[in-house]
Amino acid sequence: MEQFRCFLSVLFLPMIFSISFETDDDAHGLRIFMNEQYIVGAFNIYAYYLIEYLIGPMSTSTYNICHPYLADDRQKYYIYSISGMSMIDNETIRFVQLAEDTTSLDVVLSVVQTTCFHTSYVDTIICQNCHQQYLQIEIDSQEKYAYIMADSFLLSYDLVNNTIIQNFTFGDIVLSQTRERIFFRSFVITDQWAFVTGYLVSPWSDSFGFYCVTLFALQPEIYVAGGNVIFTERTYNVQMIQYNRPSNLPISLDRSTGLIAIGIPSINKIIFCQVIPSEEDSWQISMNTNLPLMNTDSNSISEFGRSIAWIESGKLAVVIGKYDQSIWSYSQLRVYSNVTFQNSRRHPDFVLPNHQQVFLNINTNTNLLDIFLVLTKNQNLLLLNSDSSLYYVPPSPPGACSIIQQEILNTPLYHFEWFPCIRGTFRNETSLGPCTVCPSNTMNSGNDTIRCRLCMTDAFCPLGASGEVDLKNVSSYTQIATYPDSPDINNIDDYLLINFLTIDMENKAKYCLLMSPLFWIILISVICVIIWLIMFILKQCSHRWPTSTIHRKQIKSLFKHTDIIGSGERWIGGLASVIILVLIGILFWIALTYLNLYPIEIIPFDIATCQGDIRNTQFDNALQLPLADIHGERWPIFDMLNEQDFTMSVDLINIAQPLCKDISIQWTRVNVRSVNLPIRNCTLSKDNTTLSFRFLLPTHRSSIKLDIIGAYFLGAVRFCLHGDARTENNIHRLHHLDTCTLFYTDNQTIGLVTDFTVKLIKVINQTKPLRVGDDNIIDGRWGTTMSTDALSDELIFEQNGQYLRYISDRTILKISFFEESYFLLNNQRPIVRITELVFHTLLFIFTIIDLFTTVFLIYKLCYSPISHIGRVLPSKFRKSDKRVARQKTSLQT
Repeated sequence: MEQFRCFLSVLFLPMIFSISFETDDDAHGLRIFMNEQYIVGAFNIYAYYLIEYLIGPMSTSTYNICHPYLADDRQKYYIYSISGMSMIDNETIRFVQLAEDTTSLDVVLSVVQTTCFHTSYVDTIICQNCHQQYLQIEIDSQEKYAYIMADSFLLSYDLVNNTIIQNFTFGDIVLSQTRERIFFRSFVITDQWAFVTGYLVSPWSDSFGFYCVTLFALQPEIYVAGGNVIFTERTYNVQMIQYNRPSNLPISLDRSTGLIAIGIPSINKIIFCQVIPSEEDSWQISMNTNLPLMNTDSNSISEFGRSIAWIESGKLAVVIGKYDQSIWSYSQLRVYSNVTFQNSRRHPDFVLPNHQQVFLNINTNTNLLDIFLVLTKNQNLLLLNSDSSLYYVPPSPPGACSIIQQEILNTPLYHFEWFPCIRGTFRNETSLGPCTVCPSNTMNSGNDTIRCRLCMTDAFCPLGASGEVDLKNVSSYTQIATYPDSPDINNIDDYLLINFLTIDMENKAKYCLLMSPLFWIILISVICVIIWLIMFILKQCSHRWPTSTIHRKQIKSLFKHTDIIGSGERWIGGLASVIILVLIGILFWIALTYLNLYPIEIIPFDIATCQGDIRNTQFDNALQLPLADIHGERWPIFDMLNEQDFTMSVDLINIAQPLCKDISIQWTRVNVRSVNLPIRNCTLSKDNTTLSFRFLLPTHRSSIKLDIIGAYFLGAVRFCLHGDARTENNIHRLHHLDTCTLFYTDNQTIGLVTDFTVKLIKVINQTKPLRVGDDNIIDGRWGTTMSTDALSDELIFEQNGQYLRYISDRTILKISFFEESYFLLNNQRPIVRITELVFHTLLFIFTIIDLFTTVFLIYKLCYSPISHIGRVLPSKFRKSDKRVARQKTSLQT
């Protein structure tokens, strides 16, 4: 046989190893095949084929499943690799398999034709008594030739005539000038060439080698296409080369662009190559090893690139062998888009599994998903799990998502079916991944899953909104308010004088005007003036209406009897006495109002509104440690506060119609097993956007973990604390606890794991009595402060990829309760007590009476003499004039 010289096109990242042929079923070739018409898989452990083929066009999603068992004489064949051909008719399937006779160690190529009920084989022994640990077969696009690669030989086969075209061992191939030995791992073919990956071993030492790729021309004879060996400067040492997953070098060809992706799971890397024609029947390989096709979570993954496959042009599926951060799987499938030879995206578009596309047994600790292999065809995915189960994921149309339905009876095949997108998400294109969240200010209630509808401008619609929510209905509120400053008017005399002489014209409340003392004084004064005018009119009209004199005398007699100033001398004194009596009543009213301005908690609304900042209260407060009180009067309220049971209510706002069974609440303790807390009063709002429930807190110092299990997006959350009131001896009063805090961020969802802190502080209000000797009233209530450091994962998603939004199977809310070691003491005491108020009011009344008396005295001392003189002098002048007139008359006569 002619000796072939193989020039390695590219050699990268050298590696030291020793050769060891241990049986590892994971690396014994590809025993699964998928094309546009059918899926076929060979299961040596079950001794049967699993076949699924379409009935009619693929768009109808109608399948036929069968699993023909191997005949007894065929069970001696251990199948290594399968490659399919076109179906002969709607029921007859053809494929080619490579197997090894376990008794004779012969390698056999078989052309298999089956209708599920009858299976025929055309066998050809291609290598006698030559056990191989690695075999792979590929068929050209015209289905004329098959190409086989094994540990020790290369072979081309004529499928039309069932004859071997060419067969030679690797001993016939000289690699470069140094005669290195090559161990192939995988290859892909076109109609012109085969691209091969493997390990190049040094001829001087079996423990030293390199990763390598090379190119063979296919005509259909196999010959070396040519190229140059390139060594990298770095070396990598291992103990041995084995046929297992870490030492595998998967390869996939994007046939529309010619881009070749090669996975190197042992170093968590993917490289990209292109085959460039250099001359007739000769090509060169161009390689790019620096595309950042990995995320920043590289510390938590291994075997990146265990299996790879192009889904469509520029879209690559990559299997991660081990992913430590996944809850339901050991491995993970990541899908990257816009991958070219010069550029690739750092973050994947989506991953499988995700919270919308889950696999069976995801909630158990066993049988977790461990993907060995991914195959693609026309955007269809086929995943091989470590337990030999198969998952078929077809692309879903707009408005739908491929979700697992059930296991096909008596087969290890699981089918994903199309289901509408969940509330709050949409999809407007055909895809394999999950539905994406609606943008902010839009919503999807589940009626139209292809697009999201705009929300009203005043509605709360963050990312993933399933409805329009009015946050006014779920607002924050608290019972605790700071004590005001002590009023500027801190004595009763100032208060009586100010309220006696002023009217609050700025306050628009009508009852404030009616409560003004000066208003009533003016009103009574006006009435008195009107009475005086009536009396004056009756006097002037006495000659016209004789009866008016009688009425006037009666009125004068009435007011003279009420005259307490002039002792009944004048009727006008009676009017003044009425005004004085009204003033006395008003002053007592003002005093009583001031008395009602204590304590601050029971001030009537109308009085509080009209009096403004004026209160019969002095305030002071301080933070204190709960030290022993020698009187012992505070301790009962502390016991009552410590014994008060807390009930927390939770409102999950703008969450897509969750189920109460999806909510789990746990009381977490250090070094102690968590305790599940029962949920009470779990209800869903009428618009299916808010889920509300309650649970009883075990202690005041608790750590609560709230799990929302499922594919939910939480727009906002409100926490409320409730506690019952209690009273002892009408002195110590524990108040009802009712406070709520709303958490949300504009245009974002609540984070996948969010920590909340609730700080509790005892608030003691001590009220001094109005009467000396009465007991102090001590009120107690809890002051609460709810907070969080980071409410949204927006920054994490921007830096590490939006796909992280969909990989968690739950939203976790952690609530930690802390109680402060100190307490807040608020003291309020009256500015004036009852006895002092009565005394000062009487003094003020006497002052007012003295003022009126003084005015009346001045009236008597000044006005009366002048009035008397004014009446006497004119009379004398008139008498003198009359006397002079009489004298003149007498003289004239």
